[in-house]
Amino acid sequence: MGRAPGHLARLREARPQPELLLLVDDLDTAFRDWPDDHRHAAIEALEAILRDGRRAGVVVAASAGVAHRLGTGIREAFGQHLLLRHASRADLVHAGGAGDLWRTHEPPGAGQWEAHRAQVVDAPHLVDDRHPSPESLQVGDGLFAVVSASPRADLVTLREAGLAAVLLEPTGDTAVRAIIAGSGADAPGPRIVVGDADAWMANWSVAAIVREEATIVVHGGAREQRVFHSGRGLAPLLDDAVAQCLVTASDGSSRRAAWPPRPGN
Repeated sequence: MGRAPGHLARLREARPQPELLLLVDDLDTAFRDWPDDHRHAAIEALEAILRDGRRAGVVVAASAGVAHRLGTGIREAFGQHLLLRHASRADLVHAGGAGDLWRTHEPPGAGQWEAHRAQVVDAPHLVDDRHPSPESLQVGDGLFAVVSASPRADLVTLREAGLAAVLLEPTGDTAVRAIIAGSGADAPGPRIVVGDADAWMANWSVAAIVREEATIVVHGGAREQRVFHSGRGLAPLLDDAVAQCLVTASDGSSRRAAWPPRPGN
């Protein structure tokens, strides 16, 4: 799911191409658990694709358990509606169907389309072309700042992975400040500092250095992402906030990676 906002944004800006079919399953609940900013951006992008996508060769088909959960803009943007079996005649009519076509006992896939009874048949499974899970971040020389929802646990995990790391406290620490400021930076190997959102925000002076020079690793949720996020667009969503992290390089580019990081070659 973490790739979905980026995919929708790219499709929204797509140039004309051979016809592409975009399938969205359970559209009425697909973005329900996303952070507000990502959910609004995804809905806005999907509305734009539905409105303008045909000129770029993009066709959208979606399923929804309850169509009325969809916003009016999205619901009315679909040119055709296939209504599958409903529990009662009243439910079917409420969904916009023809009540006289409702039957008490119908086989799976039965429904109606343009006021005609219809039967959906089984189709072969689509080839599973999902993107592979992201690889672990390979930590080499340089400064790495980890913003963690569980900094002490993540500190242990990093050390168990063979990486030397230090903990940043909200009250600060002279040794940590020296590491972040670059004391001994000529020595090979990574310099890793782990802290929660409060610790990084409390140490604003070292955070300013980190923002410019470090590779930032976020292992947590929206609160942790906001510490160093520059506000230029939305950060990528993670499929699993425990098994994945968000890595932002000093040039501002972000990508997902598996957690925990691993020593580089």
